[in-house]
Amino acid sequence: SKSTEAHALLRVGNVIGALEKDFSRDWKLEDLLRIAHMSRSNLMRVFRSATGQSPIEYLIRLRIQKAMALLRNTDLTITEIAIEVGFNDSNYFTRQFRKVYGSSPRKFRAQVPA
Repeated sequence: SKSTEAHALLRVGNVIGALEKDFSRDWKLEDLLRIAHMSRSNLMRVFRSATGQSPIEYLIRLRIQKAMALLRNTDLTITEIAIEVGFNDSNYFTRQFRKVYGSSPRKFRAQVPA
């Protein structure tokens, strides 16, 4: 029913809010399930229908957006930025950045007008 679906969307909204508020945290799927009060399969289905991506894809894109702002506005190293936004491994960060943005963090920073 419509009210059940609306309720599920509100729960997904709570998950998105938590991810946005604390994006650098080491999130586990169990944390998100607890916030949503939903089963794994239900959360995955409703989250994907609401956002077009899985919770982990959403979190990675969110972290990359935050990293882009840091690349533009700070002199932090790529590794410092990776850690700041929640990636434990700068190589993994660079791979994910390239996947989302299409070029490396270093190239992105070089293209930013001074």
